[in-house]
Amino acid sequence: MPQKPLANLLPRILVPALRKILLWAGAAVFAAVFLSIGWVAGSRLGAEDPAARKMARNIEGLESSKVFERAFAAHDLGEAGDARAVEPLIKALRDPADAVRFNAVEALGLLGGPRSVAALKRCIEDKSPELRTRAAAALEGLGEKTASPSSADGNPPSG
Repeated sequence: MPQKPLANLLPRILVPALRKILLWAGAAVFAAVFLSIGWVAGSRLGAEDPAARKMARNIEGLESSKVFERAFAAHDLGEAGDARAVEPLIKALRDPADAVRFNAVEALGLLGGPRSVAALKRCIEDKSPELRTRAAAALEGLGEKTASPSSADGNPPSG
């Protein structure tokens, strides 16, 4: 038997039940039940913000076992522009896959803010020359002055 959407059940079942509750228990109980049903039904009917759902999926995506899913999640979190993504992206800087770390650096550069800047400055000292270069570019894009990243051979630039 196929399930009926919750929206179809509300008028036929819940409304008569709520009328009986109002008659038997009084307005305070009715209000509490009504608010509870509205909260549950609203979440089931998709009343939650779609952007918040996408952000939650991307934060979960940072924990995927697949490198490309983690990398895309980091990229999408930067594109979303939501500061709540900063902490998960900082954690992604410790990912073993370069693609994830590179996208996390670029995402933090898009998001900005003091926590992003501090994390990007720490990346300037990373062992990966590519990550150092990307972090310096992200900081520059945020208007931060930084020392040039170390050269590709791991030694500080001369001159």
